[in-house]
Amino acid sequence: MLRKDRRFAPLARSLMLGLVISSTTLGSAMTLAGCRDEDDPITHAEDLADPNRQAMAIKRLDQFYQDAMAKDKKDRNGPNVKPLLEKIVEPLTKVCLDDKVKDRTRAQLVKLLADMRHPKADACLKKTLDDYKPDTNEDDVVNVVRAVTAMNNKTLANEVIRVYQVMEFSRPKAKLIAKEVTAAVLALADKSHEDLFIKALDKPFDPANQQAMQNEAFWQTVAARALGELKSEKAAKPLLQIVINPSKGPIASTALVAMVKIGKASIAPAEALLNGSDAEMVKFSIAEQLKGAQKDTNGKIAESVTKAAEKAHISTAAQVLGALGSEGSIKPLLSAQEKAGEDASTKVIIALVLSLLPRNEEALNAFKKTYEESKLDLDTVAGPAREILAERASDFFDPSVASWLVKNSAELKGEAAELDPIRSIALVSATKVMKADQVAEVQTLFDTKAFIEEEGGKKKETQIGKAFEKEFKQAKDLVNNCKENVDCYFSALTLDENQGKDKQFTAIKAAYMIGVLGKDGDRAKLVDALSKLSNDLVRGTALKALEAITPKGDAAIADKLNALFDKAEEAKDDKLMADYKMCVETAARLRSRAQ
Repeated sequence: MLRKDRRFAPLARSLMLGLVISSTTLGSAMTLAGCRDEDDPITHAEDLADPNRQAMAIKRLDQFYQDAMAKDKKDRNGPNVKPLLEKIVEPLTKVCLDDKVKDRTRAQLVKLLADMRHPKADACLKKTLDDYKPDTNEDDVVNVVRAVTAMNNKTLANEVIRVYQVMEFSRPKAKLIAKEVTAAVLALADKSHEDLFIKALDKPFDPANQQAMQNEAFWQTVAARALGELKSEKAAKPLLQIVINPSKGPIASTALVAMVKIGKASIAPAEALLNGSDAEMVKFSIAEQLKGAQKDTNGKIAESVTKAAEKAHISTAAQVLGALGSEGSIKPLLSAQEKAGEDASTKVIIALVLSLLPRNEEALNAFKKTYEESKLDLDTVAGPAREILAERASDFFDPSVASWLVKNSAELKGEAAELDPIRSIALVSATKVMKADQVAEVQTLFDTKAFIEEEGGKKKETQIGKAFEKEFKQAKDLVNNCKENVDCYFSALTLDENQGKDKQFTAIKAAYMIGVLGKDGDRAKLVDALSKLSNDLVRGTALKALEAITPKGDAAIADKLNALFDKAEEAKDDKLMADYKMCVETAARLRSRAQ
């Protein structure tokens, strides 16, 4: 009988035990794995603590979020999205704040948390903005500022302002985020930032350093816009200082729009500059005008240049008061005209802006008087006095101007070379505002004899209106058809075929007639019509007509105008933004008038 070799029993038992233990361990592991619910976001939120699982966990949580957003039609307060965010935002934010996290992973987190727009993610968004340095995390910053703007998250206002201050617009990466950063600054800035923005306007532009100049232009443009949005009364004078400074020409229009938004508080500094009572500003204007002026061999500036510099502030101040478009601008402008005395050129410059103000009989009479008293050969910085005044006359949207221009043109005495250009422009202006019962009267100006010079110096007899024949016929046909029916003019204004160059004058004339005949109820209709106008000249005339029928302003209409531009900006449609850019300034004037 063979005996079993017991030497191997312990080894066998050990091996068997190891097998049993391994099997048990494996079974336990399999049991644990079986308890892991891959469809539970908490499972993946817990994985965030494991550096080896972080990237996959973020990816899975992002997918949970996208699926929930799809179910709730992108409603972050929806029944699927809201409870999900309550579970995962905090652990995601905790990872974002960990300095050991790789930049690529943090960028994924920032993008995801920014899109979630949840207040518990603020710490991550704040860190992203605090960490910004030029040419570092611009991609992260742009995601954050978009979210902050959409949320109107005032708690991060100071961080956004810091990004704006640190940005260097001359750098290519900064240009890519400038629009979003600007939008965030304008949305979040409040009165506590007012002094910061005013101080930003002080720095000079250095044309010798193009990079520095680009940066300053960006910072000061944003500052000016922010001060306008804040309606900062104490910023009115610093903004005016930009407008009168030739070296800051690139941002002058932005500063002017900001003054318009500020409203009535902008009138006083502009009036003080116009009448010369603000000696400091007048001195500043003269000095800035003379900077860079050419000198003769003796190192002196020509007397004519010096004299022009000494008067430059008058035209600028007048233009500002006109652009403000307020009733409060009328008195200062008329007073300055009277004070100008024998200075015909100054009177013309002031008269030109009177048409920008709410309808006022005294202003119209002052305009007419200036026109009648201006000599035929008077030239101003804006051009030949009679011609530029005749062109501006139609912007009073007053049909009496048509009869006055016809009468005045008939009474002009002088050489054909002097008279014909004035009469031609007067005919166009009269045609724009004439009513149906004035057609025959304006026709007499159209038929007035004129002369054109042919080759060889020979003069050929023609009519004043010959070059304007097609447009005059369009205007006649329109007023004879519509008479005083405003709805008829609206139809002509928005008709597609009238947006083309050949028939654009029909639409332009229609806009003028809406300005002449329109009532309060036509304002909203005119704003609604803007989206149907593809012709820039027609759209610009429609906006002037809107101002003409809104002498007291209208905040609701201003909101509608701003909405047109905002919608185009949101869609990132550059063409529409360009189309509706004028709406922003018109809106500012209407809001200012309503103060």
